[in-house]
Amino acid sequence: MIKLKSAGFPTRDIRISSSSEFENRVSIMAAALSEAPEGLTKITYYGDGAWDRQAALELGWQFVPVGRALGGIQDYHGIAV
Repeated sequence: MIKLKSAGFPTRDIRISSSSEFENRVSIMAAALSEAPEGLTKITYYGDGAWDRQAALELGWQFVPVGRALGGIQDYHGIAV
């Protein structure tokens, strides 16, 4: 929550799943999914760490690497998501 607030994202009245509530990334992500609308057919997770990639793999989500560490995207201009 602190990161979102410091980046200027509005956080009032939104549900956040974080490490404050859950022990591991898969649990955090699964909790976030439980708050999403039903009927999702595809989930894409953008992450910058190997742990993000592993968690997405465990959940069967599509993973898009971000940043140099994973050889991922570094520029969002012109990318259709």
